[in-house]
Amino acid sequence: MAQLGVENNIDWPSIDTILLDMDGTLLDLNFDLHFWMEYMPLVFANKYNLTHQQSKDKIYPILRAQEGKLH
Repeated sequence: MAQLGVENNIDWPSIDTILLDMDGTLLDLNFDLHFWMEYMPLVFANKYNLTHQQSKDKIYPILRAQEGKLH
């Protein structure tokens, strides 16, 4: 499984599942939107003791600034 000249430190036998998302192959736009626009602000709100809306007000401008970029 290792490529020539590349060290393989992954313990493959201990891994049950590997998911690769190739531009919506596994995870569609609805999932992406839910994750970034709802779930992630909720986790941020819980971590920093904010309301969900306060969290969205902080996070959405950051996300909008990255739209169309491949960061």
